[in-house]
Amino acid sequence: MNRSKFHDYGCGQDARPRSMPARARRRRPSRLAVFSAAVILAWLTGGLPALAQPEKLRTASAALEADVLMRALVDELDRSMSDLRLEDLARPYFIQFTAEERNTHSISASYGGLLTIADKRTRGAGSRVRVGSMSLDNTNIGRGGPARGALPLDDDYTTIRHTLWRLTDEDYKRAVEAITRKQAYLRDKTIEDRPDDFSLAEPVQQVDPLPRLEFDTRAWSERLKHLSARFKEHPAIRESNVNLFAGSVAQYVVNSEGTRLRTGDTGIYLQVYAVIQADDGMILNDSLTFLGERPEQIPGDEKLLAEIDALARKLVALAQAPILEQYTGPVLFDASAAGRVFETLLADGLCARPTPLGAGANVTEETLEKKLGLRILPRSFQVYDDPRPRSFAGITLAGAYNFDDEGVPAARVSLVENGILKDLLSARAPTKKIKRSNGHGRGGDFGDPRATIACLYVSDQNAVSPAELKQELVQAAREEGLEFALRIESMEGGDGNRLGSPIHAYKVFVSDGREELVRGLEFLPVQTRALKRILAADNEPKAHNTVSPISLSVITPAILFEDLELRRLTEELDKPPILKSPAQRGGRMSSN
Repeated sequence: MNRSKFHDYGCGQDARPRSMPARARRRRPSRLAVFSAAVILAWLTGGLPALAQPEKLRTASAALEADVLMRALVDELDRSMSDLRLEDLARPYFIQFTAEERNTHSISASYGGLLTIADKRTRGAGSRVRVGSMSLDNTNIGRGGPARGALPLDDDYTTIRHTLWRLTDEDYKRAVEAITRKQAYLRDKTIEDRPDDFSLAEPVQQVDPLPRLEFDTRAWSERLKHLSARFKEHPAIRESNVNLFAGSVAQYVVNSEGTRLRTGDTGIYLQVYAVIQADDGMILNDSLTFLGERPEQIPGDEKLLAEIDALARKLVALAQAPILEQYTGPVLFDASAAGRVFETLLADGLCARPTPLGAGANVTEETLEKKLGLRILPRSFQVYDDPRPRSFAGITLAGAYNFDDEGVPAARVSLVENGILKDLLSARAPTKKIKRSNGHGRGGDFGDPRATIACLYVSDQNAVSPAELKQELVQAAREEGLEFALRIESMEGGDGNRLGSPIHAYKVFVSDGREELVRGLEFLPVQTRALKRILAADNEPKAHNTVSPISLSVITPAILFEDLELRRLTEELDKPPILKSPAQRGGRMSSN
């Protein structure tokens, strides 16, 4: 299960500086900070592969005796299925409880000083009650979701059951109201080929060991102070933070079909974030992230300090770079930026999600279900999703997991073959063409699971070397009569059909291939069909991770688009600070 082991274990507190300018906030990777049920969680809740767990308990029945939380979940579930009913209204036909226990550590430092330190232990649970039948139940109408709440930290069987009883009662009452509304809505509407609301899945019984993470808060606090102090040597940097989140999570799924699942995982996430302001007022920012399953997988200080120096130098160069007013022509996306492209333009479209009743024309989420059997990428491209591998080329994958949030085993799904869309990722909620789950149902913070990408792999059978790809970029620009082409090294996350703005972009001159850093650009809207205009890709794929309530990974090569359009950013710029920072004045401060 993977809501996000790298997310928000800190009860939703965002790690970005509270004083961050508006432009910097927009560029900040979304919810990068804090292990709530999802970052260390979406990643954490993946569960270690079976071969890596020699102490694994082999039966769910043994866990019932050893694990008070598991026993309370199962017993309250059984009681609810047998006794829960409101007068002459429908009984539940399905109930699922999910629960999580997290032990987390978060530290934040800036300019050599600690900002926050928090060691926490939390428990939470969610209840999803379905009434009616698989063909028609209370879901997929309105905004209702599972009931959720905090669980007691003590292994008090009765108190845990009391909380579950309260959540189940709340969710059942909402369920009978929702199905009544849904039945009334359907009496007045004609909906062709309405899919069932739920599908069968094979029950799973697996109990992994409770996870443990050895973490020295004091030692890591000193490390973060040391790392963050490095920015004192880069006085042009306006703001900077070094944030670390680490923890372990045990996640439970039990349902009325017989699933009894407990998975465990650990993770650590280090993020370095810096902001600079150009002389014209433009706010620019960049970040570094390092993921691992255990603290020793984070690089040593020598490497981290070198990375911080490089980050700061690149930001200084970016602030001094000229603004590019507009560009139309071929664009080369380095692998990291290409990951953002596929995440923005393709990720949601590859997921089979039923259309909510009553949404009608207000549904804005683009689906590719109608394009099954049609070409959506160049004919040499292949795409599949496989949540099971934990890493790629030595990089930990944030989207990896063994079971999804409905207790369905993760599976590799071939999505695009020779450019043609063959299948979609699915959860247990069917659509018109996709009827069963393939292990990709996830929902952050105990929300209703829905189909979501996990670890998306993109490849090109006709891939070329990076040098050859750059030559193709130059040649494409030459054929268009352009003086230069554009290469995007890194970019922000996007949304819908709007790609994120470039962070590091370079003119690539046709005459000699030299590069010049530019700034201040944004993409005009790009439709998914533009992916068919990819000209080529290189043969060195890299992993791109997005840490969020539902973390994901995209493994992709660099890609070359035939033609895209960018323009100067349309934004109001803040004036630079009136006084220089203490670092810019050599650390000396007046007594006045």
